[in-house]
Amino acid sequence: MLAKQHTSLEWLLARVGAGDESAFTDLYHRLTGPIFATTLRCLRSRTQAEEVTQEVLLEIWRKAAGFHPGRGSARTWALTIAHRRAIDRVRTERQTSTAPPEPACWTGPGPSTSSPKPC
Repeated sequence: MLAKQHTSLEWLLARVGAGDESAFTDLYHRLTGPIFATTLRCLRSRTQAEEVTQEVLLEIWRKAAGFHPGRGSARTWALTIAHRRAIDRVRTERQTSTAPPEPACWTGPGPSTSSPKPC
């Protein structure tokens, strides 16, 4: 673990961008929970959330040098990556699904094979 005075997420990302594996370990421990929570909220599947969380952490390792603190916090940057990856997974699942998605509610005229749910 790195010294306490140098453990802001922004500092850790800068170190990760320079290839510092120890900084990545600290970053991993600090961000895995929030990243997993974000992906789980989108995916509603622990297995898929775990997979996407690992993909996000790998992307953070690869793209850490591209983080710019002037654009926002490191946490926001990481969670934005997580959210986008989770949404990409949802879209991929919808495209590969053989059954048409069930609408959450019926909002307008048109044929309906089942009773519409109230919005």
